[in-house]
Amino acid sequence: MTAPTRCAGYFPLDRQAVAFLGVLAQAGGAYQPLDLRRAPDGWWLEAEGDPQSLISLIRTAGGRPYGAVSVGWTAFSGSGSFGTQAKMALTVDDWPRADLAALLANCALPSRQPVPSKALAAIVPPALGRWVLQRALALGLEVDLVTLARRPLSGEESETGALMLTLRSKTPLPGSLIHTLGDLPDTLLAHLDERIDTARQSLFLDIRCRCPLPEAVLRESLPATEPWALGTPDVGHWRFRRLGTPIPGLSFLYSAIPDPAPFQGATSAPTPPPIPVRLVRRREIRRRSDAVLLEETELRWSIPLLVNRPAADAVFLLPGAGRYLLTTPGGLDEALPFGIPLVRIGPGGLYREQDWDFHPPLPVQARRSVLAFSERQAVAATAEGIFIFEIDRCLPAWALWVGPTPVVQGGLTAEGERCLERVAETVRTAAAQQFAATFASPSPDDRPRLLEQAQRAEWAGDWVGAAELLEAAGEPARAARLYEQAAGEKETNG
Repeated sequence: MTAPTRCAGYFPLDRQAVAFLGVLAQAGGAYQPLDLRRAPDGWWLEAEGDPQSLISLIRTAGGRPYGAVSVGWTAFSGSGSFGTQAKMALTVDDWPRADLAALLANCALPSRQPVPSKALAAIVPPALGRWVLQRALALGLEVDLVTLARRPLSGEESETGALMLTLRSKTPLPGSLIHTLGDLPDTLLAHLDERIDTARQSLFLDIRCRCPLPEAVLRESLPATEPWALGTPDVGHWRFRRLGTPIPGLSFLYSAIPDPAPFQGATSAPTPPPIPVRLVRRREIRRRSDAVLLEETELRWSIPLLVNRPAADAVFLLPGAGRYLLTTPGGLDEALPFGIPLVRIGPGGLYREQDWDFHPPLPVQARRSVLAFSERQAVAATAEGIFIFEIDRCLPAWALWVGPTPVVQGGLTAEGERCLERVAETVRTAAAQQFAATFASPSPDDRPRLLEQAQRAEWAGDWVGAAELLEAAGEPARAARLYEQAAGEKETNG
């Protein structure tokens, strides 16, 4: 019997079926995909064309090839021969048909290195919209914003809100901005097709992913009224609707950057009248922040970033009224992609928002009196307000993610006890002493205590004492920063 021209492949994994579909699309019409079904524990994809070529393509993609017979489908053998026995035929009529959205819904896309671009779309959660807008406008980018209603690519889940910010520049967008935006949670970055209007673009593919199908073929099959957004595994794949028309980012300039929060000075002199103290913008050249002020949502976002940092055991957290102060003795090594960066100015644990300063300037001796905080408190002065934290509530940051400890089993079995009885007491004692001498270390359990004492010493204004404690904890780089700051403060105070 002549082998059929209709062949099909059974693919255990969705990425295998997507790869085969991509090969058919790249063949330029030589093969025609006919039917896609959700098979038990896999996918079923029918195609028409030269059977020997289809068999090779199906097997290369990781599937098992089948051919059509009058009573169903029968498998091709390993040598490529075709069986026609009715008892071996497979029927697929009861398997539900599926579309491309269902196939791609849970498929992880291949990764790639982002390429420079002059125009990007950033799809972000609403809570991150203001931060991204501020960052883009500060870099002089042209920004438009439109609200979205999105839902997963496949399924009947309800819609959720999102924002799309289009970022454009006459030169390639800064790599640091792209890297920072890529670190934000639940965020997708996609190239904008400058050949068409953004409102008509139907596919938004994350710049860190490679499309499994030819983009031209995929774009042609998507409606502009409900575009697709294909992202990294942690973001997933979505379809969305645009709600309204794009709004220029400059329209949000004054509402996105809040006015400084004024507060009354503590002086009681009748004349001249007291000058209200407030925070004003004052640009400064500084590469590192000493702490960061987080809201509750931002605190949850920071957990996966802190878990993977080697210095996570040196990070401390002060909880407050709706805000959290995250810091480490000697200053943070890396800035978080969200939150308000802070600079420690003293006395004690007084921080101000980076790029903001007091007006009129407050001498060190006046700050504690004006802000009315004690030595056992840390204060964050920001454009959004003044926040006070109790130092006694200091926690190591790892307390955010470390759960219950596993069950620890100890003791000896009866066989273990008999083994010990066979060895003389003097031999066991000598062996134990040798083992202890070999693996002895200079009090490793002291490191967490020393780090916390260093942080408290820094809040107390004892920078030299904090530096010495950091040296004892094995943190010479952090200690050097504090020695440098202590020397600078001594020169300033004469």
